[in-house]
Amino acid sequence: MESELNDFENLKWNISPENLQYIFRAIMFNKPTVFVIPDSRNDLKGVIERAINFLFNGTFKHNLTILLKSNYKKIKNDFKNYVVIGWKKILRDKDKIMNEKDMEVEEKVVREFFRTASKTDAIINLEYEIRNLYKIGKKVIKIVEGLENEEIDIMTLTDRLNENFSLNLDIQYLRYILTIVRYYFKVYVPVNDSNEVQEFLDILSK
Repeated sequence: MESELNDFENLKWNISPENLQYIFRAIMFNKPTVFVIPDSRNDLKGVIERAINFLFNGTFKHNLTILLKSNYKKIKNDFKNYVVIGWKKILRDKDKIMNEKDMEVEEKVVREFFRTASKTDAIINLEYEIRNLYKIGKKVIKIVEGLENEEIDIMTLTDRLNENFSLNLDIQYLRYILTIVRYYFKVYVPVNDSNEVQEFLDILSK
């Protein structure tokens, strides 16, 4: 565990919260992703790879490539269909998934990681949040399979999840999970939700 603690401590001190949010979102949306780091930060490549693999082990599979800036410039045409995260800004996001207004869940999870003083607690809490998103997404799919394509109101879905699985979800959190179900698990959820988030989902699916 000591090596993991060191990796995550390095992550805290050397990568911005925003970049970690972007990486998480790309993985949750099942997007192949390149994270471009400065040539001077070659030491971070292994740190980031190990940390991400540790966090997502047994849950979300990912296609994350970490490249030095000089190497990326040589082969960037190979990544036209990738989300490309630069050191200070998003370099490519053709599906427009990196809208910070819609990233409240990622922001909350990452903010808590950076604020938690205990190294061990920070890792445990972060891994728990990721595992929880995955597990609840699976539970949503289980309910959807019993609907036989019948539409379900988002309030009803929230209540059913809370009741059947002893959860305490709010609708905003559930909406985020619905994006994961649709874009990571590739399962359509016939949910009745008049919120603008549903329009956002429809735009992404085109």
